[in-house]
Amino acid sequence: MTSVTEILHALNYNHIYIDGIGELVIHKESICVGNNAIIARCHIVGAECDGDKLLRCYTRWRNPIQSKYDPSFIPKAIAITTLMGESYKIDVSLSKWQEGITLDQLLEQDSADYDKLSRAMDALAYIVVSLPYAHGDIQPDNILIREDGSMQLIDYDTIWEAKFIEDIYEGYFDIIPENQHIARIGRHRDCIAIGYLSVMIATMAHIERLQQKGKSSMEYREFMPILNNNDILADLERTLPILSSCGDSSHLQIANAIIERKRDLDTILRKYLLRIL
Repeated sequence: MTSVTEILHALNYNHIYIDGIGELVIHKESICVGNNAIIARCHIVGAECDGDKLLRCYTRWRNPIQSKYDPSFIPKAIAITTLMGESYKIDVSLSKWQEGITLDQLLEQDSADYDKLSRAMDALAYIVVSLPYAHGDIQPDNILIREDGSMQLIDYDTIWEAKFIEDIYEGYFDIIPENQHIARIGRHRDCIAIGYLSVMIATMAHIERLQQKGKSSMEYREFMPILNNNDILADLERTLPILSSCGDSSHLQIANAIIERKRDLDTILRKYLLRIL
């Protein structure tokens, strides 16, 4: 595996060549080092009309995954060559660059339109529970809010993260390896995560409306979603009286389904999200 230092060295040339793709111009100010990959905004020389791209150069060993996933999520080990002729074998993926901010960034700003945010979240939730594959790490910093207000999932690293194959044998994750090389993440975990966010943001929207009408002094920030903490069920239980008093039976049913650990959660979520949408 190519080191972080070597990848940064290659990207800092601004121009690189990738086998099978061509010459890429790297936007140096966009280079960012994450836990699993170094990312950068770029464009392909001669294909500028196709828009900017997101280049991910992975810094950890990956497992092959099934073809049912979007090919743009799947890293491929290919050669990157710099203008100086230096060549590196790097696991990379190239996808469309999307403008926007992440959900956690928006929530930190405390300037969200929660009604609009709730509608966008429910639309994303319906897409998630209808997908034939899992994301595996749905949380606010992995949800991108586009300029038009719609949402999309980003950062599919978990679907081929090698350590999850090891951790499943310790019972830490809801993942079933089909063999020693391929991990398949359970979609039930996605449903819990996206259902939780749907309920929490809808509840904040209700509280905000009640505050504006002078009918409640409750602070909606008490319900700020912090996914994957130890209080998810407690958070959901606190939403129940608010959802009930506001007549929001759909989000109420979603909250109850998660609290009651319903097995067919994807079917339940689709049913009630359709009513909302």
